[in-house]
Amino acid sequence: MDRPSLSLCVLTRNDAGRLGPLLAQAAQVADEVLVVDDGSTDGTADLVARTPKARFLPHPLNRDFAQQRNFAIENAKGDWVLFLDSDELLGPNLLRLIPAILRTSFRTVKTPTYWMTQADPPLYVDSHEHYPDRHIRLFRRLPGIRYNPERPIHETLPRSVREPCLWLRHSHILHFSFVWQDRAAREEKVRRYAGFAGELQFINRMYLYEDLPHQLRPCREGWRGTGTEPFVASGLDYWRDRVRLWLPRW
Repeated sequence: MDRPSLSLCVLTRNDAGRLGPLLAQAAQVADEVLVVDDGSTDGTADLVARTPKARFLPHPLNRDFAQQRNFAIENAKGDWVLFLDSDELLGPNLLRLIPAILRTSFRTVKTPTYWMTQADPPLYVDSHEHYPDRHIRLFRRLPGIRYNPERPIHETLPRSVREPCLWLRHSHILHFSFVWQDRAAREEKVRRYAGFAGELQFINRMYLYEDLPHQLRPCREGWRGTGTEPFVASGLDYWRDRVRLWLPRW
């Protein structure tokens, strides 16, 4: 039986130099890739045009990530939707697990995040703010599932549409903001995001992890070299999450 289809959605602006690995991953699991672009001038449109399955959708951000994501959902055609940022990749476990997840009866999936400080060998920030930092990035494309318009930044899906939700423990999204951006660039991001929603400024401090109590720990999964060779510390981790597809409380 054919598996349900998947739309992978990416929000971007002037990230053509970093989209290559993400688009390569998308080709492995997604039936279509929607690149929602906030006015790039760096060749992003040309890169997407050369990428199979990909569509370039210009749409101004207007300081509102929630409406940007809802625009992507409205243009998606897949049975499921997966959101990644342009500074993220799927971890090896999650990349391998997604086809099986699409065949389950869950409505949404929460994944942990590695906020990485280096890629090879992979290290992540272990702190109250940064780990496991679970978010719903993968969910069924159903009527009514839209991001809360009252949260223009650090956007969320309403609780009323989340259940049944699968909580993964060992299959990560890899976030490369700390690898690809220096301290000055991240400070500028914090200042910019404060203008989007000042009342959520306390969340923005996670981008300046050096100022928070934390430890750097080895990731249990990641990518070596060019991002094509998987690093997985324990083969059991994939199977632990695979079992959760049928025994979610395990």
